[in-house]
Amino acid sequence: GWYNADVTEVWAADDALSGIKGEGPQDSVISDEGTGQTASATVSDKAGNQTGATSAPVKIDKTAPNTDVSAPSGWVNSSVDVTLTAHDALSGVAATHYAVDDGQDETGTTVTLTSECAGTLNIVL
Repeated sequence: GWYNADVTEVWAADDALSGIKGEGPQDSVISDEGTGQTASATVSDKAGNQTGATSAPVKIDKTAPNTDVSAPSGWVNSSVDVTLTAHDALSGVAATHYAVDDGQDETGTTVTLTSECAGTLNIVL
């Protein structure tokens, strides 16, 4: 799945023979957006042996989607279709929800206004 915030990779290391040198690897914070984001760490034992590891890739999208709204301009004396076009460059848009004049939550990309309306159209992605 997708994360919408930084991801912290918690590292653990042990060595049954000579022990880990120092405190071991510190946690890594992955903050870049995109797919396939990873973190790496290196650890040494008291005998001087060293090894490294890379985390499993994660997908991070911290940028909210946006919506373009298309409707006729000016006054119209018939039904009006309002088109909602959602955009999200990374994780995509799961659904577009809207409500007219604080009414019931609806899902879709076209809103047909059939009566005179000077209210609000609330859009939630």
